[in-house]
Amino acid sequence: MSCCSGAHDHDHASHAHDDELDYNDVDLENDPTLAACCIKDQQEYRRAMELKRVLTEHDPTTQNVRARQQVVLPPPPSNTSTAAQQHASQQAMAQIDHDADEDSDDDFDDDDFEDDEFLVEMRRKMQLQMEEACRNAADGYGVVTMTDFARFMAELRAEPAVPRVLLVMASGVASELAQGLQKDMLHVAQRFVGTKFCAIAAQSSNEGHRLGSAVSIAVFRGGERVDSTAVRATTAVESGSEWEGRIVPWLTMCRVLETTRQDSSKAASDAKPKKRDHADDVEPEFDCGVENCRIRYSFAHEHVGPSDQAKQDMSSWRR
Repeated sequence: MSCCSGAHDHDHASHAHDDELDYNDVDLENDPTLAACCIKDQQEYRRAMELKRVLTEHDPTTQNVRARQQVVLPPPPSNTSTAAQQHASQQAMAQIDHDADEDSDDDFDDDDFEDDEFLVEMRRKMQLQMEEACRNAADGYGVVTMTDFARFMAELRAEPAVPRVLLVMASGVASELAQGLQKDMLHVAQRFVGTKFCAIAAQSSNEGHRLGSAVSIAVFRGGERVDSTAVRATTAVESGSEWEGRIVPWLTMCRVLETTRQDSSKAASDAKPKKRDHADDVEPEFDCGVENCRIRYSFAHEHVGPSDQAKQDMSSWRR
């Protein structure tokens, strides 16, 4: 009897304990203070993720890494496995899009970020940067311009103050290597928007061997050629490592890498001597107004000592 009663009492105690835990859990879930805090944390987390996404999309380092990953591509798959892989990838992308739509419908709302002043300011700055990049590209900055020797020399004489980097490739260079060199050169041009980067595909053997190598780089500063070097890379993969490891430090040593562009029209106007009218050349006559001054009419000056009248007054006062 005592055992049963003890077991019965134990069961009631355990049930009472479970009821108490369930009751406390319900109270915690329905606590308005904690609910408001959780909602605030979720909103801040969504804003932080949105800011991270915007910054990652416009991060130059991330863009360079993606571009380099595109250079190093895996070998093409066989025809038999391509269809299966495409079908699997399409299903995976569809599932990801479906999950993303559900998450955006439940936890994300674009209206929450439209009124965020910080994100609006970031977007405005990015828009200004995009407009500036378009203007630079229209003027030949931040891009790689394909040209020829005659046009390049004409532009060099027209704008001698703008530093230039010239990539010369012979006609026998492989197209894959040429594209890799131009792509890596474009990454450098986007970092140094004060320097113009040009590329020439030599049409004759004389032009191709003018710099002593099938692929060469020449630098120009002040309208004159400073130095040149041969490109040793033979593949597109080697091109990226050579640009960052050897060519960019060499360009820095040649002092042709500029991060801010120069206004060539302003420099040309400053270089021209300014003409003055004949009336402006005549300086106005100066008179200090002090008698017995040796330089009274020579140039502008000022007398800081006591005047003769002050000296006489001081002498009479002493007497």
